[in-house]
Amino acid sequence: MFVDETGLSVGRKNHWIRVCCAGGITLKRLHQKRGKEAIEPIHIIPSYGAIIVHDCRESYLSYDHCSLRSWIVQCVFVTSVNIVGGSQPVCLGEKYEKTTAKARHEVSQSDGKCLDSIVYKELQKHYRNLWVRSEKEMPGILPKAAGSRDKTGKSDVHNLLERLRKYESTVLLFARNPQLAFTNNRSERNCMAKSK
Repeated sequence: MFVDETGLSVGRKNHWIRVCCAGGITLKRLHQKRGKEAIEPIHIIPSYGAIIVHDCRESYLSYDHCSLRSWIVQCVFVTSVNIVGGSQPVCLGEKYEKTTAKARHEVSQSDGKCLDSIVYKELQKHYRNLWVRSEKEMPGILPKAAGSRDKTGKSDVHNLLERLRKYESTVLLFARNPQLAFTNNRSERNCMAKSK
């Protein structure tokens, strides 16, 4: 199942359209909230027992009874972000994008549309080396900005790196499961269809 949400102004107030897609069916529901309080009344995600493709929002990750596969959309955002650390800038998103692009190509060329154990272990090793190197090259976490909702003062790139490490197995699941799409583009497209 693919899930996503997008904002919509209703009576000058921000609401959210939540989309769930599976097979040929797309469900859309409007809610004033974006998080778990909008997911629970629909009751699809809480009762779904298989893989959910999403954008790694905390509200999706809170359902640990499901096998959640989360592609990190921030990789696209930080592709152009250079983090100055040490003597060289760190292009974190670009490194991950290249790694996953190579793996996607290998998956598409394989007979079973997934990587065998040896090739997968190589991908996993390269993936781990990337975040270890990126972590060493990144500057420290800055103090929390006044008025910020972020409790730690972490940048988007720090948060991305933390998610890439914490959810490694779900990020790389596309390489082991031939039934699984790499992104949640389908739900994103269905979200955007609301405005047409």
